[in-house]
Amino acid sequence: MTDIVDVALPGRAYPIHIGSGLLASLGALTSPLGGRNTVAVVTDANVAAHHLASVTAALEAAGRTVAPIVLPPGEATKTWSQLG
Repeated sequence: MTDIVDVALPGRAYPIHIGSGLLASLGALTSPLGGRNTVAVVTDANVAAHHLASVTAALEAAGRTVAPIVLPPGEATKTWSQLG
């Protein structure tokens, strides 16, 4: 079962999908968003070890090229300067 929580903020809104096995559906869920064929996946090393391969596979199956950006784990890396 999948739940969708709609987040409505001033000037923007987006859905959050919650459910088991959603990573395999990532390509299908993001394809309607359009945009460029190359997408950046920003994650930390801990999450990447568990999920980056399946995220990459799902996006590539939808015709996307994945450019992974793997940061060190921890709150200190959640900055624009670290991403740069």
